[in-house]
This record gives sequence, C-alpha cells and structure tokens, in this order.
Amino acid sequence: VALAFGAPIGGVLFSLEEASYFFPHKVMWRSFFAAVVAALTLQKMDPYGTGRIVLFQVQYKHMWKWFELLLFVLLGVLSGALGGLFVKFNLQWCRFRKQSVLSRFPVMEVAAMALITAAVQFWNPFLQKGMTKALSEMFQGCLSKANSNDPICTPSSGVVVQLLIAASVKLVLTVFTFGLRVPAGIFIPSLFTGAALGRVVGILTQ
Repeated sequence: VALAFGAPIGGVLFSLEEASYFFPHKVMWRSFFAAVVAALTLQKMDPYGTGRIVLFQVQYKHMWKWFELLLFVLLGVLSGALGGLFVKFNLQWCRFRKQSVLSRFPVMEVAAMALITAAVQFWNPFLQKGMTKALSEMFQGCLSKANSNDPICTPSSGVVVQLLIAASVKLVLTVFTFGLRVPAGIFIPSLFTGAALGRVVGILTQ
C-alpha cells in the first residue's frame, strides 16, 4: 500500500487498521522506517521511467472552482453508496459460493469468470485497454495530453455512456471475482470505477 500510493504513513495506518489487532509502538516505527526506505528505493529505481513513485499521479494544471465542492460531495456520497452495495452483494455471493457446488470446483469457477470477463469487457473501449492503461489516461488532464483526439478528452454523450457502462460492468464483475481462489485485489477495480464516475461528472460539468 505504501508503494502503490506513494504514502508510507498511509501504508502503516492501513496495516494498523486492517492487518493487526496488536500493534506495539516499536513495531509501528519499524514499519514506518521500512515503508520510507521502500519508497525511496522505488523512487531511485524509477521502474516506470517517469521519475514518479506511483503509476497513477494526478497533476493539477488549474485551480478548482468553489461550486465544484458540491460535486466533490456528490461523488463522495455516490462512491460511499456504491461501496456499501458492493460489500452487501459480495458477502451474499461469498455465502452462496460456500454453500453451492462452486466450492468444489474452484478452478472451473475461475475459468468461467475469466471467460465471462473477457466476453463482456471486449465491447467497451475503456475496458479493452486494461485497467492500468485506462486509469493512467483518466487520471491525466486533457490539457497535458499530446493526442487531442483521445475519446476521453472529446466530451460527448457517447463517451459518457461508455464510461457509465465501464464503471457498472467493472463494479458488477468485481462483486463476483473478489473472493475467487486466485490472488487478486480490490484497489485497482475500485480506482477504475471511481475514476470513470469522476470523468462522467467532469464531462457533464464541462
């Protein structure tokens, strides 16, 4: 977490909140030191070739307006509601998985979900690119883009519909894929859904 978001303190606080019920001060300081060293090492290695620690970094080219605070609140409320629905449906699906025949065929479940994911995401241009590339594009300001013909920077009703579909599909698929017998996370799908919804609000505001 500390390296993914370039936040050593955030990584330590996350481990304190989620990963441990007993966290002595001595261990906390050691964890913070390890997170700082890891972040400095990553910055020195520069694996992305951009001089930045994190892969997704937002660069602000202009100041926000006061009326946009209402939109920020709206996005926060919408994201919180979607997060609550996600947790509810994911828990229900995990209970169903344990009680159904799926628990006896985990490999078949993974293969079926991979096939469904590929078939559903193929038709959406923002899901075709993969989450990493799509996120890096959605996190960039259009003024800094070299290609002005990028669909994300040409506001239209079609782009809004495609972004809404991409966010909905990713959210629904994550409900079923989170908890599979494969190493998978929830950070990137959550970031993708939030970035798509944020772009929709930005385009509509513009």
